[in-house]
Amino acid sequence: MMDFIVAEWFGVTIIRPNNLITNILVGITGFFLYKLIAQKNEQNLSWITWWSFFFLFVGLGTALGGMAHAFNYEYPHVLHTQSDHFAWAVAGLGLYFGERTRSVWGKFTEVIGWVAVVKLLLFFVLLLGLIFYKFDGFNSFDVVRWNATFSMFIILFATYFWLHRVEKINSLFYFLLGFGIMLIDIPIYNYQLKLHTWIDHHDLGHFLQIISLFIFYLGVNEEIINSRTAEVRHLAE
Repeated sequence: MMDFIVAEWFGVTIIRPNNLITNILVGITGFFLYKLIAQKNEQNLSWITWWSFFFLFVGLGTALGGMAHAFNYEYPHVLHTQSDHFAWAVAGLGLYFGERTRSVWGKFTEVIGWVAVVKLLLFFVLLLGLIFYKFDGFNSFDVVRWNATFSMFIILFATYFWLHRVEKINSLFYFLLGFGIMLIDIPIYNYQLKLHTWIDHHDLGHFLQIISLFIFYLGVNEEIINSRTAEVRHLAE
């Protein structure tokens, strides 16, 4: 007996349609937050642009990943390999943009820019290798999870040591809270907890991701407001 839902919509077999719906919700959330931040970037500042791309690509990658799994029955080879890894690459690119937002604030955080580039290249090489080589007992999605965790530590590290301690911008609270909520997904995923057949551990993780993205947006908005305040203060001096 299968422990997941298989449905047929308009003659197309869909695996885990509940996961497809929540994946798309994450994608919609990412696009919505992308638009909100892009509208605030009146001066076309690079770090605000990178934040908008962070939300856009993370959301898009999650949505594409959901589609790759959902239609795997109809197109098993294509969508379970190339498209799946492509979706992970898109989400990884979004995390890279999040890291780059931390590389424009001073000489110390220029190192973050180089770390972000090297990590992105390594991530792409690993994904490419996993397309052609399979390792027994190794879940290729673990590479995605490790990359996401390391990315968040980079963002938190740079936020604390530069923005929080030097610039006195209180966005660190939002990033810590958002990251903490994301960590709740670890036991949910490991123990495969679910509330209902239509709300399994994947769906719970997607809901937590949506909440985290909104909290990250609050942190970004705090930084935008503070940067404008600092600019006005500088012009008044």
